[in-house]
Amino acid sequence: SAKPLSFAGSSGESRRRQFLAWVVNRDSSREYFVLLIKPGGARLCHEMERELRDKGFDVGLDLLGAKQTPIDPERGAPIIPGGNGEGF
Repeated sequence: SAKPLSFAGSSGESRRRQFLAWVVNRDSSREYFVLLIKPGGARLCHEMERELRDKGFDVGLDLLGAKQTPIDPERGAPIIPGGNGEGF
């Protein structure tokens, strides 16, 4: 429900390195990642998925359209009433 994090950089590779540096401080026994993939992002996503799994994280994948914005940049992801508390 929090505002999403952004990793600034001049390239996808730069943002990937920043993200993976942030991941070092996450707990793979309590957290997991869902990678949202837009057209053209398959190669980078595949690399990130492999690296996250190598670090012991569970990883989910979902495909998005080129113009989709799944997470509000100011409000974060919506909480679904009656859900299991994990967003799914």
